[in-house]
Amino acid sequence: MKALPAGLRSDRDNCQGVVMNDETIVSLLLARDEKAISIIKTEYEKTLKQIASNLLFDRRDVEECLLDTYLEVWNSVPPDKPDHLGGYLCTVLRKNAIDRIRKNTSKKRGGNVIDVPWEECENIAEKTQDMDQFIESARILDIINRYLKAASRRRCAVFVGRYYFGQTVKVIARELSIGKTTVNAELAAIRKELRELLEEGGESI
Repeated sequence: MKALPAGLRSDRDNCQGVVMNDETIVSLLLARDEKAISIIKTEYEKTLKQIASNLLFDRRDVEECLLDTYLEVWNSVPPDKPDHLGGYLCTVLRKNAIDRIRKNTSKKRGGNVIDVPWEECENIAEKTQDMDQFIESARILDIINRYLKAASRRRCAVFVGRYYFGQTVKVIARELSIGKTTVNAELAAIRKELRELLEEGGESI
């Protein structure tokens, strides 16, 4: 394993307040410049912490998930060279959060983790299938990506907020400035439309 960058060992650094674009940050990562992690923390930690908090109740789990994410990004770039750093960070963090949920659940800790609301989608996928694996499989991901590209911006935001970041209907409604009834209607429409697309693609329902 590569060494832990200094940016993960200190709470404050001389990069705070510096705004850099994704391309510059990725270039720093590729050059193995430890300032990259400090800048990522400055630019993205608030968003990443919110996502982790939506999936994990325990504050310690949230903090450990963030550290795991920074370390994984440091270790994976290079060879990875993400075109969209924000999306890359969110994907890594979500994976780490779900891994932690599974680990905690297996320990029967209970009460300090929540599940992403895949049960709402049980009419889309076979009930015997693990929904995380289902939604992340290559063919399903392609169908979902094509669906989201054709969907309205609001419907896309509702889907991502609910099924990717685990946000509650109340939070989605507040962030999009719409009513909870509208959010629920959008979710119902998403489930219906995805079911139809999956059936057309020959996937098991």
